[in-house]
Amino acid sequence: MSKGVLLFAFNNESINYIKQAIFCANRIKKYLDLPVSLVTDINVTEVKDHFDSVIKVDLETFKIQKHTEMEV
Repeated sequence: MSKGVLLFAFNNESINYIKQAIFCANRIKKYLDLPVSLVTDINVTEVKDHFDSVIKVDLETFKIQKHTEMEV
């Protein structure tokens, strides 16, 4: 796979990002005809039908770091 789309989706208490990723994946496949992979922390069997590949990560080890503005 040389071209495709990589989506990241980690749900929280108020927002279902997995549902949004599924919506996006369906649109990407329909209109762009590109393969879609998902990076998430949920059970793979719940979403595997919507994505070409699912990469399951442990949320504790997969930390997204916030960057702050640097002073010049």
